Amino acid sequence: MRKLQLASFTFIFALLLSGCIKDDFDAPDTTCLDMGAGITNIITIADLKSGYNFQTIPIDAYVKAQVTASDQSGNIYKEFYIQDATGALAISIDVTNAYTKFPVGRTVYIKLKGLFLMNGDVGYGQDGSYVSRIPALFIDDFIIRGACGTPIAPLEVTLANLSGVEIGTLVKISDVEFSAGLDGITYANAITQQSESRTLNDCNGNSIIVRNSGFADFAGDLLPSGNGTIIAIWAPFGSTAQLLIRDKNDCDMPNIRCDGSNPNQNIVLSKNFEDGSITSGGWSLNTPTGSLNWATGTQGSGQQGSTYAKMSNFSGGNLASEAWFISPAIDLTSETNPIFKFTNAYNYAGPALECLISTDYDGMDPSAATWNSLNPVLSTGSWGWVSSGNIDLSLYQTGPFHIGFKYTGTTTSGSTWEVDAIQIIAD
Repeated sequence: MRKLQLASFTFIFALLLSGCIKDDFDAPDTTCLDMGAGITNIITIADLKSGYNFQTIPIDAYVKAQVTASDQSGNIYKEFYIQDATGALAISIDVTNAYTKFPVGRTVYIKLKGLFLMNGDVGYGQDGSYVSRIPALFIDDFIIRGACGTPIAPLEVTLANLSGVEIGTLVKISDVEFSAGLDGITYANAITQQSESRTLNDCNGNSIIVRNSGFADFAGDLLPSGNGTIIAIWAPFGSTAQLLIRDKNDCDMPNIRCDGSNPNQNIVLSKNFEDGSITSGGWSLNTPTGSLNWATGTQGSGQQGSTYAKMSNFSGGNLASEAWFISPAIDLTSETNPIFKFTNAYNYAGPALECLISTDYDGMDPSAATWNSLNPVLSTGSWGWVSSGNIDLSLYQTGPFHIGFKYTGTTTSGSTWEVDAIQIIAD
């Protein structure tokens, strides 16, 4: 009897434990068997959308379509996208690692009866302005795995005609590039796992947001700096036009940019603050006047990434301040056609930011060195980010030098200055 009681307890405990096991999909399905081969009551995505939008679907029918995007890289979360010849859908499910069962190229059969359709999203019901995810327990009841096959080719479009494309469609856009101010910036913030919107442009003045998750496995990788193609899901969010890439391989941009610049230049120096540190990479701070100094900031994030360098002399009032942010020693003797550039923004009244260069700074007192202005383009205020322009450093290739950002504030005025995307590039 004791053994029987113990066995019974063990069985019950095992049942309870099994209910606590995560429901993520882990083991890839390598069989690729068509488990929906006998299904005949199939309708198109177009027919589904035209007849049953914004309601629980009442008909006993299936949609048969192919997976175009899933969550393998982490850039898509708890959903995957499907297409047939007539349209596209996003399928919302309450599991991660969906790609192990629903990889790109696999056919799926969606059992429609009892699911909820809201525009191009299919889920288990309505949750305010969203559809609820299909619970893990019911996924096999509503999603039948079909055969694996050759992935659907993306629809080739332009930024100009993208608005006429059905939402959820896999698209390919040529002759595009990320904004010049994003040189040296990552897809997202891998440190804080903050998602970011990066601006993509064509050569005709059109632009769109590429939305990248901070949890994507490529979040910390640098954006491509050239011109080329992007493959992505057309997935507007509210009134914001945006694209979702499946992984970084969807961005192939090795070509000359719209302005004729070469993306394959050597990056001699790069500082984008995405590591959260103001002094990493050998940068230093110096405060001849006052107690305030440069630090990293994140408020507003701007266009240049989630983190930037920031200096303000306001602390309960304006304080007299002189604060330097100075580069490590830089040697360009072996470089060709070196160019320096950065982005900047500011607000409030006060002295302008100075960007200076010195060949005799000893790392101690900046006032003891000779500094020459690099004459960058500066922001006109209202937190508007601008590029400094390409600053020619060919006159400074005879020996090491330092670049310094000098902030000045008085007891009666002081702007807040922000700096980001600092780079020196060379051929």
